[in-house]
Amino acid sequence: MKNIINDLVSFYKNHKVKAIILGLVFILCLILSWKMALTILIIIYVYLLWKKNSKNKKDTKDTKGICPHCKEEINSEASICPHCHGKIYQWTIGRKILVGFIIIIAIVLVVSSSPDNKNTSSVSNSTTKTETPTEDRKIISIVFAKKTIEDILKSPSTAKFVDVQAYELSSEKDVWAVNGYVDSQNSYGAMIRNQWEVQLDYRDGKGGTIKSILFDGKKMQ
Repeated sequence: MKNIINDLVSFYKNHKVKAIILGLVFILCLILSWKMALTILIIIYVYLLWKKNSKNKKDTKDTKGICPHCKEEINSEASICPHCHGKIYQWTIGRKILVGFIIIIAIVLVVSSSPDNKNTSSVSNSTTKTETPTEDRKIISIVFAKKTIEDILKSPSTAKFVDVQAYELSSEKDVWAVNGYVDSQNSYGAMIRNQWEVQLDYRDGKGGTIKSILFDGKKMQ
């Protein structure tokens, strides 16, 4: 973790403008979505490691180091000492990326398993379960009401329904009102518009029954 912080500080010192721009982008992504911000963070981290690795390869190509086992001079990039054959640990870019991903995955798991996320998920699921029957009832009511109005019209095949809306009455539970306008031909073949409303009663627990019909200001039932 210390190495990651040092890499970020070093990048800021060497590229202040780029660091500020990337910081603003990261904050914006964090506001919109933590997953998006995490993706940006991974991309920045991998980019920094790649740049640092490229620079290190150039700087250490011909440099010498000391074997921690036998204290003999060796190539700084050697993973095994040619003198004592001791294994030399190298903090390679591959290992840095691996450690970085492990840390990031751990953060994701902690955030995902937090109580707030579980509560949000349960609220969302309960809301979906509540809304689904209501939406189904709304669709059924509209279809039912349109068919009822078509039976009243002189020319049902010419009917065009406009501004149709359905809702449950606040004063009576399980009683729905569907209303709107319908354009259709009259007995003389002229298209006329009529306002209508159908109230449907679902309190019987079955498919619902017609409670009242208003058509062009007249109560039909």
